[in-house]
Amino acid sequence: MPDITRAALRERIARRLEDHVEGTADSAAASTLVDADLKIYPDDHFNGAWLYINGGTGAGQERSVSDFVQTSGTLTLLNAWAPTPGATSTYELHRSFRVDAINDAINHAIEDIRGEYQYAVTVNESITLSSQAWVEGSYLFTLPAGFRELWAVWMEDSTNGIYSEQVPVSHEDIELSTAATDAAEPIYKIRFSPWSFVPIIGRQLKITGSQEQPALLTDTATLHAPLTSFVEHMALYWLTEPRTKKGTPASTANEKTINRHLQLAERFRLNMAQTASPIGAIPVMR
Repeated sequence: MPDITRAALRERIARRLEDHVEGTADSAAASTLVDADLKIYPDDHFNGAWLYINGGTGAGQERSVSDFVQTSGTLTLLNAWAPTPGATSTYELHRSFRVDAINDAINHAIEDIRGEYQYAVTVNESITLSSQAWVEGSYLFTLPAGFRELWAVWMEDSTNGIYSEQVPVSHEDIELSTAATDAAEPIYKIRFSPWSFVPIIGRQLKITGSQEQPALLTDTATLHAPLTSFVEHMALYWLTEPRTKKGTPASTANEKTINRHLQLAERFRLNMAQTASPIGAIPVMR
């Protein structure tokens, strides 16, 4: 199974909840969107639903639907677009959950597994020396978000893709570049000292280590494939379980479904293979 984008994972989750309709706009105006393919649904079917533009002009906007007219396939919105989508903009409709709610459930599930699961990664970065690359007499390399352990750094022999020259790196060479915020992961850098490493223009570095799954902050961000089933079912649990906590009566069948999602998530958690750290691994997070 390949890695999956946030957009594709959101669709999988919404379809399980029977809460997903997608399409391409035929046209749009200041506070409407028209798609003739929606004529299969009855009048007012989408009243109160959330319309999200996921591609093309106006992507990223979400609006509440105030009225749906079957004869024309027209969705009327409570608030105007800014900017107005185009004739080829793609969209998704959700009657039960806003897009942000599904995205938050996905990241809540990812956070639930952090610290328990890491996977091996290899990062290749082309070295291009410039005045901007040297900071206080040393070369900085930004590590990917979620990078947790540094195993080894190698430099390419020439431009043949063979790496045999190991670059000395210690814990003191790892520094925080950007602190964590509510919307982003902390970013760390390796500071290569000039007396221990001399980069060569055109060569590449191979950096090996382990990474935790970072939060998915955009629709194109990807989830590591082995985590897909756990995150999918845990997100479904987070989306459905609060409804019973808030006092909304749930049928026995719904309670069984909610508990089933949690049971499946825990089963997938137990079955995920952990990447073993080699001797000499350097922790990245302080």
